[in-house]
Amino acid sequence: MKRKILFQFMIIVLAMVLGCGGAGYKKVFKSGVKNFNNGDYKEAIKEFSIAISLNPEGKEIYFWRAKAYFKSQEYPKVFRDLTVYMEKTKKVDPQVYLLRAEAYQAVKKYKQALQDYNQGINLEANAEAYHKRGLFYIQIGAFKRAKSDLKFALKLDEENAVIYCDLGKYYFLRKQYKQAIKDLETAVELREGYALAHYFLGRSYLGNRDKTKALEQCQILNKLDLRLKNKLFHFYLKLDKDSVFNKRKY
Repeated sequence: MKRKILFQFMIIVLAMVLGCGGAGYKKVFKSGVKNFNNGDYKEAIKEFSIAISLNPEGKEIYFWRAKAYFKSQEYPKVFRDLTVYMEKTKKVDPQVYLLRAEAYQAVKKYKQALQDYNQGINLEANAEAYHKRGLFYIQIGAFKRAKSDLKFALKLDEENAVIYCDLGKYYFLRKQYKQAIKDLETAVELREGYALAHYFLGRSYLGNRDKTKALEQCQILNKLDLRLKNKLFHFYLKLDKDSVFNKRKY
């Protein structure tokens, strides 16, 4: 109750400062988008909610708030805002289906997720859609379909470091280390300082029993991401212990 009263008070104050017309709505909406792009999702949600209160008939704002709710892992609110957005716009938007698919995936409603991924791809067969569906297939263990989608996504966007990284992760999970190394090396060439790609590259080198190159990735990660560096170094030391154990065993 107190939160609701405080929120209403914030709206009144903001309306007085910005004005109740379209100008005020646009200012707070723009500020919300800025916060979203800066990764401050909670603040973005607050401002999007205020913008909706100032202009309940706004349409695009519901989609932006749904994206912010997704980033904040508030999935029921994602579904709610996307439903409102679709009702207000009366149009079929592939981005809506992709976002809703990711939300369904997050709550493990895989059938609905796949339906939405397929619908999104039917509407706009771009690299992003195939990439996201490929990651979905990895999660549910449909590896052949995952590989097909990720490779097709690369055909559509040949310079995308993130897709190369995820394809490398796919090969790593399948213990196809040489191919993983190839794609992950491409990822770090395309994007300087790509910590996650360096981590999986190190893991793939370890899988290929190349400790020297794996250690090089540890050294790189020491400057990029200490958490990933320590995680990789743990597996590096574990490989040493496993090697000693195997020698003693035989």
